Amino acid sequence: MKHLITAGFLLLAFVAGVVAADTSAWYEASFGSQDAAYRGEASARRRIRVNLVNSLDIERKDCPVVIPRDRMPLPDQYPEWITVVDPGLPPREGEKNGSFLVSQLDDLDKDGVWDELFFMADLKPRERKTVYIYIGRNMIDQSRHYTHAEIGMYGKHVMPWWESEHIGWKLWYPDSADMYGKREAKLTANIMLANHYGHDTPYSVGADIMWVRKTFGAGGMCLFEHPNHPDSLSRPRFSPFAGTGPFSDTRYSYDVVINGPVRSMVRSRTMNWRTGSGSYEF
Repeated sequence: MKHLITAGFLLLAFVAGVVAADTSAWYEASFGSQDAAYRGEASARRRIRVNLVNSLDIERKDCPVVIPRDRMPLPDQYPEWITVVDPGLPPREGEKNGSFLVSQLDDLDKDGVWDELFFMADLKPRERKTVYIYIGRNMIDQSRHYTHAEIGMYGKHVMPWWESEHIGWKLWYPDSADMYGKREAKLTANIMLANHYGHDTPYSVGADIMWVRKTFGAGGMCLFEHPNHPDSLSRPRFSPFAGTGPFSDTRYSYDVVINGPVRSMVRSRTMNWRTGSGSYEF
C-alpha cells in the first residue's frame, strides 16, 4: 500500500491543520543505465504533500523553499531516497505524472545529520501549488551542479568563491564581495583557480562587474563607531595594524558550508579586528 503523509507550508512557514485525502496520480520515472543498480527509478511507497502559497501579487520564479528537518513528518530518512516532484510540470522523457525538482539536503552544523531540505519552485501571483516529497529506493540522481562554492589560493592568499551559472562572487578583499559576471551559463570558479586567471581571464569565463579597491564592491562590512562623525567608518582591512602579521592585524578564516546543485554557501569569519576604539569578531 502506498502511504500519503501531509504537510503544509506557506512558502517558508509551516501551516498547521489536516488536508483532505489525496487522489492524484503518483510520479513514475526511469532514467539512465539499463542496469537496475545504477538506474534512477522512482519506486516510492510514501510521499509527503507540501502546499506552497504565493502571498504576493507578483510572479516568483525560482522561489527558494526551505523545509527544516524538524518540521518533516518523517525526519529520519536516508538522503538518497528523497525526490521532490511538481505534478503540474510537463514530464521529461522517462517521467509520468509530473517532473522532479532539483533539491538537496544540507547539513549546516556539520554534525552528519541533514538540517534542511532545499529546492526552488515557480509560483504565479497568488498561486497555491502542491508539490510532493517522494521517499523510496533508487530515486532520481540529481548530481549536476548549477551552483558551486570553493576555497582556494588566489593572488597569494586564501579566498572563498561562490557562484551560480550566471553570476559569481569572491572575497578578493576579505571584507568586500567582488562580483563577477559571465557571458555564458557555466561554473567557472574552479577554472579560474586552476589556471590562475587574473586580468587575462578569457571573456568566456567571466569578468568583474564593478571595482572594489577602497569601495565596498558588491557589499562589505564596516562599523560606524563615532556618532559625532557619521561619515567616518572602520573596516577590518584598514585597521591601525594593517600590513603587520596575523598576531597584530585582523585575521580571517573560511569554510564551505554547502556545495550543492542549487544552493552553495561559504562562511567567513573575521577575528582580532582592532580599530583603536574597540576589538571585534564576527
